[in-house]
Amino acid sequence: MNTPIEHKLIILYFMDKMDVAMTESSILKVCYYENAWIEYIDCLSTLHTLEETGFLFRVIHEKISYYSITPNGRECISNFYTRLPSTTRTNITNFIKENRLTIRRKQEYSTSYQLNPDRSYTVILKIIDPTNPTRITMDLRFVVPNKDTAKKVAEKWLNSAPSVYSSVYQQLVE
Repeated sequence: MNTPIEHKLIILYFMDKMDVAMTESSILKVCYYENAWIEYIDCLSTLHTLEETGFLFRVIHEKISYYSITPNGRECISNFYTRLPSTTRTNITNFIKENRLTIRRKQEYSTSYQLNPDRSYTVILKIIDPTNPTRITMDLRFVVPNKDTAKKVAEKWLNSAPSVYSSVYQQLVE
C-alpha cells in the first residue's frame, strides 16, 4: 500500500511524463482503474491536494476539470522522484510509452452528439489544444440522420481528426 507522499509522487511523475493537460476522469482511469497505482478516493484527494499546494494547475472548461503540472510540480518531482520505488517509476514509464498516443488522442479529440427536435442528431467534433484545454483548435458540427450514424462518426473521429484538420486547414488557409 502506498503512502500519501507516494500518491503525490505517482501523480506528479505521471503528469510530468505525459506532458499534456489531463482530465480528472483520465487521471483516475489510468491511476486507479487501469493500473491500481492509487486507490480511487486517494487519487481524488491527492489531485486536490496537489492543486492546493500549487504542484498541479486545474482549469475547468465546459464543466470538465483539466489538470496540468506546474513548474513547481516539475521541480518537486525532479528533486524527489527517487523516493518513488523504481518498479513504480518503470511501470508508469512503460505504461506511458505504450499508451501515450491513445491517451493524448482522447484528451485532444472530443466527440459528442445530441438529439435534435426532428429526431436527427448533431455531431460535435472538437480538437482541443493540448497545452491549453480552454482553447479549441477546431469545432466541427453537422447533422446526421440517426443515432447509429452519430456513433459511427464519433468513433471514427479519434483516428481521423488530424487528417480532417489538415485537409480543412490546407483548403482554407494555405
